[in-house]
Amino acid sequence: MTTNEQLPYVLPTTPFDRLAHAGRRLHLRVLSVTGTIALCFLCAGLLAFTPASNALAVTPATPPTTLARSATAVSEQQLAAAEEKSRNTPTNGAVWKDLGLAYVRRAYETADPAFYPLAATALDRAGTLLKNSADLLAARASLALAR
Repeated sequence: MTTNEQLPYVLPTTPFDRLAHAGRRLHLRVLSVTGTIALCFLCAGLLAFTPASNALAVTPATPPTTLARSATAVSEQQLAAAEEKSRNTPTNGAVWKDLGLAYVRRAYETADPAFYPLAATALDRAGTLLKNSADLLAARASLALAR
């Protein structure tokens, strides 16, 4: 037999060979687990010591009352603008659809159900002007879900 030939792998037969074979497998498992743990610690260390960007900087909180007032003001302005558009262009179905959605949004924000009939009237008017519109169908679904 020449030195270049390799013997086929033979399972260990003696108890000592079996113990040595099991030891090599255990050694490989220990190395792989140790390497995995070391990699986890390395990643955790990199994340812990990475400087924070401006996006993660702490900013002072805005009082909730200010946010609520500004959102209400925006909603009132949007509703007023939608009503003005519907008065200026009464034959535009998209404007009536937007007005209906503005009424639905206002009813949701104020918890006042009086806006729902106004929204239904606006969406009915949009339905006469827009035939088979997917946006109108979505607006009517919003109204139905809000009620």
